Amino acid sequence: DGVTSIFELEVGTDDVDRWYAEREDKALINYGVAIGHIQA
Repeated sequence: DGVTSIFELEVGTDDVDRWYAEREDKALINYGVAIGHIQA
């Protein structure tokens, strides 16, 4: 689709819903995250 993709795979997140909410409507970009346990 010609849009840049970025993924948080090193640290990840313990709250996927919050992670996506923090990025919603901020930039035209594909993004994703892994589940992490460092924050727990």
